Amino acid sequence: MIIDELCATTGSHRDHARKALRQALGPRRVATPREPRPLTYDAEVIAVLRKVWAVMDAPAGKRMAPFLGEIVARLRVCGELDISEEVAANSSESGARTLRRNHA
Repeated sequence: MIIDELCATTGSHRDHARKALRQALGPRRVATPREPRPLTYDAEVIAVLRKVWAVMDAPAGKRMAPFLGEIVARLRVCGELDISEEVAANSSESGARTLRRNHA
C-alpha cells in the first residue's frame, strides 16, 4: 500500500502520511494574478489605431502592423485623419502585440 511505503520511507505515522497525501493531491492555491502592464500609447494613438483597424476591416495585429505607416499616411493625405506628426509616428511604429492589446 502507498501509505505503508510512505511511512517506511519517511518514518512518519499513518495519520501524517494520509494528511500529506491528501494535501498533495488537493487543489493548490495559485499566486495572485499580476497587474496588467500600463498601456504603451495614449488615448489619441489608440483612437487612431482603432480607426485604421476598422478601415482595414478588422485584421489581426500581425497582418495590420506591416501596413500601418502607409495607411496612416494615406488617411492623413485624404483628410480622414487629422493628427499631429508625433501621433502619426507613434501609431505607425506600433507592433502586432501592441495592436492586439490596445485595439479592443
